Amino acid sequence: MMWRLLAIGVVAGLVLSGCTRTPVVVASKETTQDRILAEMMALTLEAKGRAVERRTGLGDSADVFQALRAGVVDVYPEYTGTALALLDAPPEADPGAVRARLAEPFAALGLEFLAPFGFESRFVPVTRRAFAQRERLASVSDLASVAGELRLGVNRSFAERPRDGLAGFLERFGLDFQEVVVVQEDRRRNLYQMLVDGRIDVMIGFSTDPQILDFGLATLVVDMPFFPAYEAAPLTSDAALSRHPGVPDALAPLAGAIDAATLRG
Repeated sequence: MMWRLLAIGVVAGLVLSGCTRTPVVVASKETTQDRILAEMMALTLEAKGRAVERRTGLGDSADVFQALRAGVVDVYPEYTGTALALLDAPPEADPGAVRARLAEPFAALGLEFLAPFGFESRFVPVTRRAFAQRERLASVSDLASVAGELRLGVNRSFAERPRDGLAGFLERFGLDFQEVVVVQEDRRRNLYQMLVDGRIDVMIGFSTDPQILDFGLATLVVDMPFFPAYEAAPLTSDAALSRHPGVPDALAPLAGAIDAATLRG
């Protein structure tokens, strides 16, 4: 009888301590920005009493998207324009129109964007300010006449994107660079040092990258429609919400609470 009482006491202790709770698996892609957003989500969930398992830096957009669909992760920060690309859908620049376009196909896949964080992180062509002034570069179209003498730097994810990535970008603006340097995801930040050192002349960055201001770099205007809106928000699944029905309410404090300036630090 004593061992039964002891076993009951151990089980009760585990329940009260929360050790039997199934944790919410919060994931992210490999970029620093995505890791930060995932950590903010994890801390917010923990502040609401939720157990959390962190799986950050899982890979690129396709990798984490498939992990969510497979039920390996429960929620991760994603961008609406990237979601369009994952569905191989045409780009759309208006954030509201992107969300509307995603609603039906995502519902069919059992996926759902929660309330947006409050900022967009768009792709932006970046170059050295003195170089832009010397070559009179203000927009992407201005690159066409000099691209054959220039080196472009991009990360692997951008190089492989089907709709809004490298191939479409070059074709849309009629660009033929002397060389295109592709780096792995975990070396994306190195592109900025390569740009400053003159090893590349133009790179594709994110509008929220702090290095643009830190290094005093120039961004080029994307003067023809190409990139969609990239509104950041937690992406989850119906299956995950069945396991963790309180997640949307728990993450509500992050809705509209993060702006680009905050991320630039």
